[in-house]
Amino acid sequence: MDHPTGGLELGADVGDLVGTALLAETLRPLATAGTAKVGFASMSPLLARIDPDPAVAAILDDPLDSDFLDKIHGTLGPTIENTATAYPWAKHGVHRFARKEAVRLGPVGARACSLSPGTFLLSDEAGFLNGIDVPAHGGVFAAVRGD
Repeated sequence: MDHPTGGLELGADVGDLVGTALLAETLRPLATAGTAKVGFASMSPLLARIDPDPAVAAILDDPLDSDFLDKIHGTLGPTIENTATAYPWAKHGVHRFARKEAVRLGPVGARACSLSPGTFLLSDEAGFLNGIDVPAHGGVFAAVRGD
């Protein structure tokens, strides 16, 4: 993945977080009451029990920093170049991003959440969901069965 402001190429996994942030930043001015943003996350950071120390969390919380890729590589080391490591870290960043995006959107009556993986909760009945990750199981199975 080529970071929009330069840096290392770490693959599409880190791009999941950077892309989410770029898209959210672009669409944020269009948010109004009733807008719902859903970030596509994953169960992988939950299964990997990712719990970053404050230094790593601060880096993940600023994926559009021009030095983001260098900083994340410098902090987590060369293992971040491995998809099995990069993917859960990037998706953990998406979880964190959704919580922060919900705070940014709240004043205009919009909401944000991340989804890990599967189903969409964008109905009016789901209006109470804001800034959280929704672990959803059986998305493909439910679609095949028609549930």
